[in-house]
Amino acid sequence: MESTYNEHIADLELLSTQFEEQLSILKASELPLNASLAEEMIGIPLDDSPEPQMRHVHLQNRISEFQKEVLAKQKVIEQLVDEWNSTRAEIIALAVEVLGHNKIFWNQDVGHMKQSYPQLAKALDISAGRNQTWKEGFEGTLNELTLFENRVDELASQTKETMHQQQKARSFYLGFVRAN
Repeated sequence: MESTYNEHIADLELLSTQFEEQLSILKASELPLNASLAEEMIGIPLDDSPEPQMRHVHLQNRISEFQKEVLAKQKVIEQLVDEWNSTRAEIIALAVEVLGHNKIFWNQDVGHMKQSYPQLAKALDISAGRNQTWKEGFEGTLNELTLFENRVDELASQTKETMHQQQKARSFYLGFVRAN
């Protein structure tokens, strides 16, 4: 029984030693995870060689530099988008001027651009005015043509009636002459 007891004690001591080894491995692994970002260092390669020289910097500084770079690029992108929208507005204004308001089909984005870019609104207003003037002129010409058509129909009808009356008179006259 004493030998069994000693075997169990030996097994427990072995298990205890293994457990302590595992704990020390976990503690060693946790140390980097618990470290502050302010203290975290990273290596940046200085060239493209197989074994480049490294420059070690704090991770927090690199993150701050990256954020500054992102903000600077964001401002450039916003400026370029504004320039692009202005160019689009000019192109649309020219298209409206050349083709006319009725030939251009709008989407919602352009409606918003009309409010933001006065030159586009001005071109649309001028085009709409020209189209209205043209439409009124066309309607006036169409009305004149309709009146002219009606007058031609009246004259044709009167001419037919006159010819019919002349034929009747001629027939009457020829019948009267033959009878005598």
